[in-house]
Amino acid sequence: MHIEPDTLPTGHAGIAARLKKGPTIHSSAWVVPGATVLGDVVLEEESSVWYGAVLRGDINRIIIGPRSNIQDNAVVHVDTGYPTTMGELVTVGHNAVVHACKIDNEVLVGMGAIILDDVEVGARSIIGANALVGHGVTSKQQSSSATCARSTAWPPGGVPTGAGLASGKQPATEAVALQCFY
Repeated sequence: MHIEPDTLPTGHAGIAARLKKGPTIHSSAWVVPGATVLGDVVLEEESSVWYGAVLRGDINRIIIGPRSNIQDNAVVHVDTGYPTTMGELVTVGHNAVVHACKIDNEVLVGMGAIILDDVEVGARSIIGANALVGHGVTSKQQSSSATCARSTAWPPGGVPTGAGLASGKQPATEAVALQCFY
Protein backbone atom coordinates (compact mmCIF):
# COMPACT_ATOMS: atom_id res chain seq x y z
CA MET A 1 0.00 0.00 0.00
CA HIS A 2 1.40 3.38 -0.96
CA ILE A 3 1.20 5.92 1.87
CA GLU A 4 1.27 9.57 0.87
CA PRO A 5 3.81 11.76 2.71
CA ASP A 6 2.33 13.64 5.65
CA THR A 7 2.10 17.28 4.56
CA LEU A 8 -0.60 18.45 6.97
CA PRO A 9 0.28 20.68 9.92
CA THR A 10 0.43 19.08 13.36
CA GLY A 11 -1.16 20.35 16.54
CA HIS A 12 -4.26 22.49 16.72
CA ALA A 13 -3.50 24.07 13.33
CA GLY A 14 -4.01 20.70 11.65
CA ILE A 15 -7.13 19.44 13.42
CA ALA A 16 -9.70 20.59 10.85
CA ALA A 17 -7.62 19.43 7.89
CA ARG A 18 -6.87 16.01 9.41
CA LEU A 19 -10.47 15.38 10.42
CA LYS A 20 -11.66 16.47 6.97
CA LYS A 21 -9.09 14.21 5.30
CA GLY A 22 -10.45 11.18 7.11
CA PRO A 23 -8.96 7.70 7.31
CA THR A 24 -7.30 5.74 4.51
CA ILE A 25 -8.43 2.13 4.87
CA HIS A 26 -7.06 -0.65 2.65
CA SER A 27 -9.76 -2.78 1.02
CA SER A 28 -8.60 -5.87 2.96
CA ALA A 29 -8.58 -4.10 6.35
CA TRP A 30 -11.51 -4.63 8.68
CA VAL A 31 -13.14 -2.13 11.03
CA VAL A 32 -16.04 -3.64 12.99
CA PRO A 33 -19.22 -1.71 13.77
CA GLY A 34 -18.75 0.20 17.00
CA ALA A 35 -15.06 0.96 16.45
CA THR A 36 -14.11 4.60 15.86
CA VAL A 37 -11.48 5.51 13.27
CA LEU A 38 -11.30 9.21 12.52
CA GLY A 39 -8.91 11.78 11.16
CA ASP A 40 -5.57 11.05 9.54
CA VAL A 41 -5.42 7.28 10.12
CA VAL A 42 -3.94 4.75 7.69
CA LEU A 43 -4.97 1.09 8.01
CA GLU A 44 -2.77 -1.12 5.87
CA GLU A 45 -3.43 -4.57 4.39
CA GLU A 46 -5.36 -7.07 6.52
CA SER A 47 -5.24 -4.87 9.63
CA SER A 48 -8.26 -4.90 11.94
CA VAL A 49 -9.89 -2.65 14.51
CA TRP A 50 -12.27 -4.26 17.02
CA TYR A 51 -15.33 -3.30 19.09
CA GLY A 52 -15.07 -0.09 21.07
CA ALA A 53 -11.53 0.73 19.90
CA VAL A 54 -10.78 4.39 19.14
CA LEU A 55 -8.10 5.55 16.68
CA ARG A 56 -8.00 9.36 16.65
CA GLY A 57 -5.67 11.00 14.14
CA ASP A 58 -6.68 14.55 14.91
CA ILE A 59 -3.42 16.45 15.52
CA ASN A 60 -1.02 14.02 13.82
CA ARG A 61 -1.03 10.80 11.78
CA ILE A 62 -1.63 7.20 12.85
CA ILE A 63 -0.33 4.34 10.71
CA ILE A 64 -1.38 0.77 11.50
CA GLY A 65 0.82 -1.68 9.59
CA PRO A 66 -0.14 -4.80 7.65
CA ARG A 67 -1.80 -7.63 9.58
CA SER A 68 -1.82 -5.64 12.81
CA ASN A 69 -4.86 -5.56 15.07
CA ILE A 70 -6.28 -3.15 17.60
CA GLN A 71 -8.46 -5.08 20.03
CA ASP A 72 -11.59 -4.17 21.98
CA ASN A 73 -11.65 -0.78 23.75
CA ALA A 74 -8.01 0.06 22.96
CA VAL A 75 -7.17 3.72 22.32
CA VAL A 76 -4.57 4.88 19.79
CA HIS A 77 -3.83 8.61 19.75
CA VAL A 78 -1.11 11.10 18.77
CA ASP A 79 0.47 14.33 19.96
CA THR A 80 1.96 17.39 18.28
CA GLY A 81 5.34 16.30 16.94
CA TYR A 82 4.67 12.63 17.70
CA PRO A 83 2.65 10.52 15.27
CA THR A 84 1.81 6.93 16.16
CA THR A 85 3.18 4.25 13.85
CA MET A 86 2.88 0.49 14.13
CA GLY A 87 4.69 -2.00 11.96
CA GLU A 88 3.59 -5.35 10.63
CA LEU A 89 1.97 -8.02 12.84
CA VAL A 90 1.42 -5.82 15.90
CA THR A 91 -1.29 -6.79 18.39
CA VAL A 92 -2.64 -4.14 20.75
CA GLY A 93 -4.62 -5.90 23.50
CA HIS A 94 -7.98 -5.02 25.00
CA ASN A 95 -8.12 -1.69 26.88
CA ALA A 96 -4.53 -0.73 26.02
CA VAL A 97 -3.57 2.90 25.41
CA VAL A 98 -0.96 3.60 22.71
CA HIS A 99 -0.09 7.29 22.59
CA ALA A 100 2.24 9.12 20.20
CA CYS A 101 4.85 6.38 19.85
CA LYS A 102 6.59 4.09 17.36
CA ILE A 103 6.05 0.33 17.52
CA ASP A 104 8.15 -1.92 15.28
CA ASN A 105 7.14 -5.27 13.73
CA GLU A 106 5.85 -8.35 15.57
CA VAL A 107 5.05 -6.65 18.87
CA LEU A 108 2.46 -7.62 21.47
CA VAL A 109 1.05 -4.83 23.62
CA GLY A 110 -0.73 -6.61 26.48
CA MET A 111 -4.22 -5.92 27.74
CA GLY A 112 -4.47 -2.70 29.72
CA ALA A 113 -0.90 -1.63 28.92
CA ILE A 114 -0.14 2.07 28.49
CA ILE A 115 2.59 3.33 26.15
CA LEU A 116 3.27 7.05 26.45
CA ASP A 117 4.71 9.71 24.11
CA ASP A 118 8.06 9.38 22.36
CA VAL A 119 8.45 5.67 23.15
CA GLU A 120 10.10 3.36 20.61
CA VAL A 121 9.23 -0.31 20.99
CA GLY A 122 11.66 -2.57 19.12
CA ALA A 123 10.76 -5.52 16.91
CA ARG A 124 9.56 -8.74 18.57
CA SER A 125 8.94 -7.04 21.91
CA ILE A 126 6.24 -7.85 24.42
CA ILE A 127 4.75 -5.17 26.63
CA GLY A 128 3.01 -7.05 29.45
CA ALA A 129 -0.58 -6.66 30.60
CA ASN A 130 -1.14 -3.48 32.64
CA ALA A 131 2.44 -2.30 32.01
CA LEU A 132 3.27 1.40 31.88
CA VAL A 133 6.02 2.40 29.47
CA GLY A 134 6.97 6.00 30.27
CA HIS A 135 7.83 8.95 28.06
CA GLY A 136 11.00 8.60 25.99
CA VAL A 137 11.71 4.91 26.73
CA THR A 138 13.18 2.79 23.94
CA SER A 139 13.07 -0.99 23.72
CA LYS A 140 16.72 -1.11 24.80
CA GLN A 141 15.81 0.37 28.19
CA GLN A 142 14.10 -1.41 31.06
CA SER A 143 10.76 -0.20 32.25
CA SER A 144 10.14 0.11 35.96
CA SER A 145 6.60 -1.21 35.81
CA ALA A 146 5.53 -3.96 38.17
CA THR A 147 4.16 -6.08 35.33
CA CYS A 148 6.20 -5.06 32.31
CA ALA A 149 7.42 -7.97 30.25
CA ARG A 150 9.60 -7.50 27.24
CA SER A 151 11.04 -9.98 24.79
CA THR A 152 14.68 -10.44 23.94
CA ALA A 153 15.83 -12.06 20.73
CA TRP A 154 18.98 -13.92 21.71
CA PRO A 155 21.98 -13.63 19.38
CA PRO A 156 22.49 -16.44 16.84
CA GLY A 157 23.71 -19.57 18.61
CA GLY A 158 23.65 -17.82 21.96
CA VAL A 159 20.84 -18.70 24.34
CA PRO A 160 22.18 -17.73 27.77
CA THR A 161 22.58 -20.60 30.24
CA GLY A 162 19.54 -20.90 32.48
CA ALA A 163 17.38 -18.64 30.33
CA GLY A 164 14.02 -20.34 30.67
CA LEU A 165 10.46 -19.23 30.22
CA ALA A 166 7.91 -19.13 33.02
CA SER A 167 6.67 -22.52 31.78
CA GLY A 168 10.11 -23.98 32.50
CA LYS A 169 10.79 -24.63 28.82
CA GLN A 170 14.05 -23.51 27.26
CA PRO A 171 13.75 -21.11 24.32
CA ALA A 172 15.16 -22.30 21.02
CA THR A 173 18.19 -20.57 19.54
CA GLU A 174 17.20 -17.11 18.29
CA ALA A 175 13.79 -17.52 19.92
CA VAL A 176 12.04 -15.08 22.16
CA ALA A 177 12.28 -15.38 25.94
CA LEU A 178 10.49 -13.19 28.45
CA GLN A 179 12.14 -10.88 30.94
CA CYS A 180 10.13 -9.18 33.66
CA PHE A 181 11.21 -5.90 35.19
CA TYR A 182 9.93 -5.02 38.66
